[in-house]
Formats: sequence, C-alpha cells, structure tokens
Amino acid sequence: MNLNFSRVRSANDIIVSLSLIIAGAALMFLPYGTGLNIAGFFFLLTGVLFLALFKSMYKLEGTEETYYRKELYFKHEELEAIKKAVESGKPQIDVSKEGEGKTVKLDIYYSPKWGKSYIQLFEYIPYSYEPVTEIKGFNIAQIEKIIK
Repeated sequence: MNLNFSRVRSANDIIVSLSLIIAGAALMFLPYGTGLNIAGFFFLLTGVLFLALFKSMYKLEGTEETYYRKELYFKHEELEAIKKAVESGKPQIDVSKEGEGKTVKLDIYYSPKWGKSYIQLFEYIPYSYEPVTEIKGFNIAQIEKIIK
C-alpha cells in the first residue's frame, strides 16, 4: 500500500492569513501616525508569509480527503510492542510512555470528517527515520485513545 500525503492549507490557515493581510492594509492607511502604519506593514507582511508558507493539513493524494497529523515519539525499548500493536490491526498503544525518547516515531494521520486514520511506525537510524511498518489504515474509532 503506497499512500502519499502532501501538505495543504486548511480553511483556518487561509482565514488567519487573510485576516492579517486585511488588518495590516487597514492599519497602513489609517491617518493615526507612523507607528500604526509600520505595525500595519508588518501585519500585512506576516499575513502574506503565512499565506505562502503555512500549511497545517495533509491531503491523501488522489482524493479530496484532508487529514490532521500527529507525531508521537518513544524510547527504542517500545519498538517491538508498538510494531505488534500496529500490525495486529488493534492499535492499543500505551501513550503514557510517549515523549520519553526520540528513537521511535509513530506518525498518525486522522480525519474526523471522513472517519479514517493511517498509522506508520519509524525507527531512527542515524540521520533519518526509516519505516518499520507499512502505512496501515484504521477506523478513527480504533485510535481515538491515541490521538486524544
């Protein structure tokens, strides 16, 4: 299963960017002083940069489905337990141990709107994370405890 996710803009990203642009343009042209005009310029510049660079959602290539992404990091000792959980089809992963290490990474793409999720496990081999499992698809109800 070869699934590719690409970064896309969400509606919230566009709203924030446009709000900054509009507020910045309004402040630039108000006759209340140079300081306010300069602040408006920086708001406008920030909004343009956000519009160009800020992408917080992921889109499954070939579909219109958009997903959120969550990354969880674990110690190397947890690798086999997490691998078994992901491959078993019932991802019961102990997230209380998350954050204790950085050598095992669990990528979770989930969409409450579509009710789908995808999980892939990675292991850190010097200088990059290498996949340990294939991308596995799950119903979002199965991973609800992990993403909360």
